Amino acid sequence: METIYEQHERMFLEAWKHGVRLAGPEYFNVLVPDVDAATDKNQRRPNREAIEAVIDALGSGESVFLDSMYSFYNSEVRHMLLESLDRKMVNICDIAAALDGERKEVIGDLLRYYPGW
Repeated sequence: METIYEQHERMFLEAWKHGVRLAGPEYFNVLVPDVDAATDKNQRRPNREAIEAVIDALGSGESVFLDSMYSFYNSEVRHMLLESLDRKMVNICDIAAALDGERKEVIGDLLRYYPGW
């Protein structure tokens, strides 16, 4: 029988994979053949270099979503990314305002099921 921790890990992974597909797999290190093959969140870690190379050129919703996802992996680097873009620290209301419904759902699920990285 699955423990609540295992259930949350599984649900987080499903939300993470959904987020990777929405943000673009090219912004994540690939350790498995495709997004759906991941059995652990570490198989799809954010790729800092790829993100830094494009985040300033992305639309506000795309950059907020990618930045929000990155914060689950490493919040300290996420703050440095925002500072390097000369942006104010984005709060949860700013995130909600910038995202469409599907992306809000992903971030909500990641918050709900986050087991720690």
